[in-house]
Amino acid sequence: MPEREILDLDVLFVGAGPASLAGAIQLKRLFNESGCEASVAVLEKASEVGAHSLSGEIF
Repeated sequence: MPEREILDLDVLFVGAGPASLAGAIQLKRLFNESGCEASVAVLEKASEVGAHSLSGEIF
């Protein structure tokens, strides 16, 4: 069984759809403005951002 990568994150958005991407960007901006060094990441199962939106799998 392959090794699993462990990520130490403060906030994780699951799915790289428009709402998650906008939320991650806005949250990171707010963290930066307040001097908070929290980590924000987006996790997407497709090979590239927006792949499921373009294929119609969201319906």
